[in-house]
Amino acid sequence: MAVSVLVIEDDHCLRDMICLGLDSVGYSAAESRGAEALYDATRLTPSLILLDVKMPDLDGAAVCRLLRSDERTAHIPIIAVTGGEVPASMRVDDVLVKPFTMHDLLRLVRHWIGLPQPEREPALPMLVGSR
Repeated sequence: MAVSVLVIEDDHCLRDMICLGLDSVGYSAAESRGAEALYDATRLTPSLILLDVKMPDLDGAAVCRLLRSDERTAHIPIIAVTGGEVPASMRVDDVLVKPFTMHDLLRLVRHWIGLPQPEREPALPMLVGSR
């Protein structure tokens, strides 16, 4: 089974960079934002969700609540991606703090989908999400 990651992020540059990095190592990355994310998560049933905390139309805490309350998506690990703090009410499995390296991202993704770490990481852009 292919590993798929749903990237829920309103910043299109950051979203594209994350998807490019994931695709470059063989994961299937799909992108989404806000309210669309709920539909996309149930349609795609990803192996993992990367969820931005601060989004303009529907914030990460609200998206997370909705994902956790739906039996089709409640089991999917969620990693909050944030430049600040994660609300205490947001039930995520892990946190990735901006700015981060693609190596940090890949280590978390591999951990949550249960794949071993490679002996050598691929050459990837170093710093992501530094706004």
